[in-house]
Amino acid sequence: LVMIFFMVMPGLIGGYGNYLFPLLIKAMDLIFPRVNAFSFWILPWSLWFLMMSLMMDSASGTGWTLYPPLSIEGHPTYATDVVLLSLHLSGISSISSSLNFMSTGFEMRGSVKLMASSLFIWSLLVTIFLLILSLPVLAGGVTMNLTDRNTNSVFFKNSSGGNVLMFQHLFWFFGHPEVYVLVAPAFGLVSLASQGLSGKLDIFGYQGMLMALKMIGFIGCVVWAHHMFTASMDDDSRGYFSAATGVIAIPTGMKVFSWLMTLFGKFKGKVTLYSWLFGFIFMFSVGGLSGLILSNASLDIFLHDTYYVVA
Repeated sequence: LVMIFFMVMPGLIGGYGNYLFPLLIKAMDLIFPRVNAFSFWILPWSLWFLMMSLMMDSASGTGWTLYPPLSIEGHPTYATDVVLLSLHLSGISSISSSLNFMSTGFEMRGSVKLMASSLFIWSLLVTIFLLILSLPVLAGGVTMNLTDRNTNSVFFKNSSGGNVLMFQHLFWFFGHPEVYVLVAPAFGLVSLASQGLSGKLDIFGYQGMLMALKMIGFIGCVVWAHHMFTASMDDDSRGYFSAATGVIAIPTGMKVFSWLMTLFGKFKGKVTLYSWLFGFIFMFSVGGLSGLILSNASLDIFLHDTYYVVA
């Protein structure tokens, strides 16, 4: 949770986004500076609550997924409540920041045409779309978890007529788009760096890269249940989620090919900078290929929770 919500997201979206987004659209600042400040200053409080949960008696041991019944009957102390509150505050920060970036991109871009703007701008817009779509779903699941713990509701209690799998669906409807929330700004930075280091006026296949980015964002919203192949799921659903997950390899391959073609040719810069770029492309390709194998539901059942997934 610390790595996702308090390192990668604030660094890539809040850090690089706040610095590069206004520059690339020729704006003075984000359209609502105080909302921007609010989205930043709420994060330390959220992190403080998360750290305080570790210092309480019987700290939360639910893992980052917070699955019930482990997060309800399994950990009845207040530490888990504090973790859930921390997630709520982090979500408020992300949504307010996303609305600010979206308003800035559409209202303050001056003479910069959206269809001809930098791919970093588009990567942030796709990220913002995913956050606004998925974070309210996570907030709903977290709130239902809190009410199950404190107000005797039975949303996720199978013994009382609830459905424990519903939380998994709510969580992963947020969790899989969150993967692209984390990696899409990095895509934009790699595209920006590739274009700058190659000395070319534009990245190779700009329109294809733009379409691939949009398709990754769209498909990323409809493949969440591939995280749940080992849970009870009918064969038709497994077939759909396997096929949809495999399709996402096509726009991803387009992006890798365009990066390599952009970097192909005369080097303009230090070898160290190219090493970082090629290192990212190599690591992303190898990790993506292993993930493509896991999209097969039959294989995933055997490889789930093994070192193949993480190593």
